[in-house]
Amino acid sequence: NQSQVPGSDDGFPPTSILFEYCLNIKDTAKSGWMPLHIAAGSLNTEAIATLIASGANTNSTIRTCGRTALHIAVCAASSKAGRILGVNIDCISLLLSNGANVNVQDHEGRTPVHEACSGGRREIVDLLLEYKADMNSLTRDGQSPLFLFLQKRSHLKDRALLNKLLGFSYPLKLRDSQGDLPTGLLFSEFQMLKDFLLTLSQKLLPLEDICKITVRRIYGENNKYWLKTRLPTMGLPRTPSNLALNTSRDGQGIHSLSGQLFQHLTTLSVKNFPLMSNLNLPSLNLKPFPLVL
Repeated sequence: NQSQVPGSDDGFPPTSILFEYCLNIKDTAKSGWMPLHIAAGSLNTEAIATLIASGANTNSTIRTCGRTALHIAVCAASSKAGRILGVNIDCISLLLSNGANVNVQDHEGRTPVHEACSGGRREIVDLLLEYKADMNSLTRDGQSPLFLFLQKRSHLKDRALLNKLLGFSYPLKLRDSQGDLPTGLLFSEFQMLKDFLLTLSQKLLPLEDICKITVRRIYGENNKYWLKTRLPTMGLPRTPSNLALNTSRDGQGIHSLSGQLFQHLTTLSVKNFPLMSNLNLPSLNLKPFPLVL
């Protein structure tokens, strides 16, 4: 009853009033969607903020699929319409800063970064990586975020994002649980890229380099330039671990390999490596080191 709801000057109740009088933040539709999921799907930052302030759980899942508001917001912002319109990603930042689990998996094993890589929108991938999104997480079908990125032919022309994803994917896993490669790599124009990635996936890095890579992963994007001045140089001449891809301007695929280091990641613990004690790293509130493989 609108007459019982205090209104704003334009005659419509403010979002906060609407939720206070008309909606229960825990209301669930038959499909399992809660108000926060609906707000995330419409990328409504004001509604998301109001719901969170009212006690909505940012990690509540949709019963039928296991997705959270973060999954939904990433999907909406990464969609074709989201890319074309360049919609802002404030709602994703808001969810993350209010405790949304960046590595939560839905019933298919997909995490938000799987959705972001499938959409191919760089700023969303970067944001999730800032919150330590796991690029090595696999779906129930054995597909990594990189696999989903490589599924789409158009994505392979985004050299910068491809290089970044490769740098966060170690060990490099190109095939899913059925042994299939991403469909984007099956086009003839990307034959050279496919051959390169298959070769790269079979190479092992020296332990010293894995140690340095893990330090970069732990300290994240915000400290990458500082770390560059502290970590020893990786002198690995002309191996797949220090080659980058260079896409030709004529769009005919990968025509050359140049020397930009791939900063591969790993879950190998570095707590027993002497390198750590010599770096004089800044003090950070870190989680415990990952278990040794």
